[in-house]
Amino acid sequence: MQETKLGSRKFWAFAASVAMSALVLFGTDADTITKVVALVGAIGSCVVYMFAEASVDAAREKRDHKISQRNPVIQTKDGIDYHDLVLRKPNI
Repeated sequence: MQETKLGSRKFWAFAASVAMSALVLFGTDADTITKVVALVGAIGSCVVYMFAEASVDAAREKRDHKISQRNPVIQTKDGIDYHDLVLRKPNI
């Protein structure tokens, strides 16, 4: 559940607004508020990007695993693929 929240753009917009509100409440100058909100936004963008890439990689791995299960390739000690052994005509 936390991964879903940390990867959410809405969560990072919320975090930036809470940070901005807290800084205004404590009387911080506008320049510092702008810098803090920009920093929170930048960190949020990086986190969202990392989770998005992890999701894409996981989907690709899952797809590749399914394909490899349908078409298994087994190598012998000599480095010959199983498919080569099945398709090769015996030398008589």
